[in-house]
Amino acid sequence: MKWPILFAALLVAAPAMAQTKVDGTVGNWRISGEKGDCLVFLGTPQGMVMVASPASGGENHGGVMFAKPGLTDDPAQETSILLIGTGDFTGPFPTRPMEDTDPAIYWRAFPSDTTIDAFPDSWRVRMSRGGSTLAEVTVTGFTQARAALRQCVEKTR
Repeated sequence: MKWPILFAALLVAAPAMAQTKVDGTVGNWRISGEKGDCLVFLGTPQGMVMVASPASGGENHGGVMFAKPGLTDDPAQETSILLIGTGDFTGPFPTRPMEDTDPAIYWRAFPSDTTIDAFPDSWRVRMSRGGSTLAEVTVTGFTQARAALRQCVEKTR
């Protein structure tokens, strides 16, 4: 199964100096983090949705990522992430996969540290390319996951 490898790659890529690590679950979400950089992720047969906290070094305001085994990039066609039911931050947002990830991880940065405050408990992520839906995941239990994400940041700073 590629999810543990994928997750390990994400943690290695995160900047760090941890005093405490977090690795656990909240509802149907996994949470992990260290050194103020945390993420929650939801794995389903349709794909994995990950939500990252704002970067501890200020490089970004956090964001949403999507991955699915077998989903590869096609530079000839634009790939988009569409968030459904997330308030003003919906898209579709053109995206490219992060470098050196297998499976491909698609990323969309949030415009502010508070963007996820408007996300309800349930919403959907849809990946599309060339007008075709590649994958769609229904997210549930996000209110708890968001609270756990914030607690992780506070605990690991």
